[in-house]
Amino acid sequence: MRRNKNIVIVLIVLIILLVSLVSWNHYIDSNTEFVYGKIPNETVPEDYDQIEYTIPIIDEDGNRGTQTFTINNNEDVGEVVKLHVRKDKVKKYEFITEKELPKTVKNNL
Repeated sequence: MRRNKNIVIVLIVLIILLVSLVSWNHYIDSNTEFVYGKIPNETVPEDYDQIEYTIPIIDEDGNRGTQTFTINNNEDVGEVVKLHVRKDKVKKYEFITEKELPKTVKNNL
């Protein structure tokens, strides 16, 4: 009897953790804005560990602005970047191809 009670408690805790994780992930996704921009083609000296870019950006609704973000100098840099922005800060960036751009952004970038 005691063993069954422990198993039920463990299952309830696991369910609560799973629901919390799914809710947190949904919260993060709903508060993340995806914006797109182009990185200028320029040579950066190897002396710098990081590079800070301020580039013009556009979102899927056509809203324009500028965004500043930092990348490591030793990374392979693509021409088009997708920024994951929350509370006006870049939380993540990824280099994508022009084919991966949403249609609403592709002709306006």
